[in-house]
Amino acid sequence: MKKRSRKSKPRIGKRRPMRLSLCMIVRNEAGNIADCIRSVKPAVDEIIVVDTGSADDTRKIAEGFGAKVFDFPWCDDFAAARNESTRHATGDYILWLDADDRISPEARQGLKRLKERLPSSGNLACMLRILNRKTDGETAVSYQLRIFPNMKGACFEGCVHEQIASSLSRLGIKVVEEDVHILHTGYEDEEAIKAKAERNLHILLNASKDRDRTPSENYHLAQSYFGIEDYRCCIKCLETAMAGGKKESFYKSSFSMIAESYLRLGEGDMAVKNLQVGISEFPDSGFLCYVLGAVFTQLERYEEAIPCLRKAAELGIEIEGRPVLLSVKSLLPYYYGKSLEGIGRLDEAADAYKSALKAAPGNVDTLRVLGFLMSKLGKFEDAMIFFEKAKENSPDVERGIWLALAKIYLFLKKSEVAIGLYSELLEQDPNDTDALAGLARIGI
Repeated sequence: MKKRSRKSKPRIGKRRPMRLSLCMIVRNEAGNIADCIRSVKPAVDEIIVVDTGSADDTRKIAEGFGAKVFDFPWCDDFAAARNESTRHATGDYILWLDADDRISPEARQGLKRLKERLPSSGNLACMLRILNRKTDGETAVSYQLRIFPNMKGACFEGCVHEQIASSLSRLGIKVVEEDVHILHTGYEDEEAIKAKAERNLHILLNASKDRDRTPSENYHLAQSYFGIEDYRCCIKCLETAMAGGKKESFYKSSFSMIAESYLRLGEGDMAVKNLQVGISEFPDSGFLCYVLGAVFTQLERYEEAIPCLRKAAELGIEIEGRPVLLSVKSLLPYYYGKSLEGIGRLDEAADAYKSALKAAPGNVDTLRVLGFLMSKLGKFEDAMIFFEKAKENSPDVERGIWLALAKIYLFLKKSEVAIGLYSELLEQDPNDTDALAGLARIGI
């Protein structure tokens, strides 16, 4: 019996994987560049490094990782240096990083998967999540356009805070957000942040000295003035920049920066007025509602804070161009609790604080306020638990927590523990009158 012949299925050609070029500009980054390249190398197909005048081993280290290194004389123009780096790229798409960026193993796998999905048509660019680790241990998150097609006309613009977005918009490239994280460590050194702000200020002022500034340049000037703590100039530049209207990408985020500047100047009412204008223009912005609620709480205008914070919780906190602290998840219920406590709604305040604690279990501020609130409610055993946790998580001896705990232990007739706490305070300051008075009450 003859076997039935099978018709062979037509072969479907496998799409050629997209090649991804890593492009970097560096100068004197010997302490950073190895960690950066090592973290991302398995996910990219070539590494392009443009050196703008290093006097250390930056070039040698980069070459050791197989990077193609090119020299480019520094000309006070970050866009020019970025464009020089992309000029040498041969990949289908480009990923740009700074030397103080890091890719975690998880993010590296996400980057590999993303590379497989990038269209061969080259009509897509990707915003990645940037985690900015700050000097106080906080982390702020934002989105930044980090992957784009390697094509004619795709170029960076702006001598500082250079952007690729405008050129991609002109080319009709679609931009999407991707959940791939880049850890940016450049905000961990306060002095370095200030030095960068002063450098950027110099470049911007010099570049625009003989002409009118663009709205974008005024916005970046404002960022530099904020960095050097010149808040008056920051506000002035932001107001000038915002004259360009809502079409400017920074327009919405400018309201929160102006408000923060007014707060730092001690002008809370002006911060409130500015945020109210922002919310009238962007009524669906959970972030602006949150900031206004937080400002009202700090100004002890609790009745006004509550509806703002409630609305922010309903809308959710949007993450856009300007970095938003990840701790906002715990800060929102924390401020809500403070406002409820401020108008005497103590049980509701306790619930809000506990929500904040779920979002950030070891937060000393939340544990502290819960301890004091439980004491107000006469729940001393609960207060003791929260104060003990606050004490455990506090990096240093914090006087208020130690004194509160000692009083509770005295109330609970555990004088030995109270003696130990007062003694720790006296080790810090032998003249601490409250600690001395506490020991006197015990009879020591």
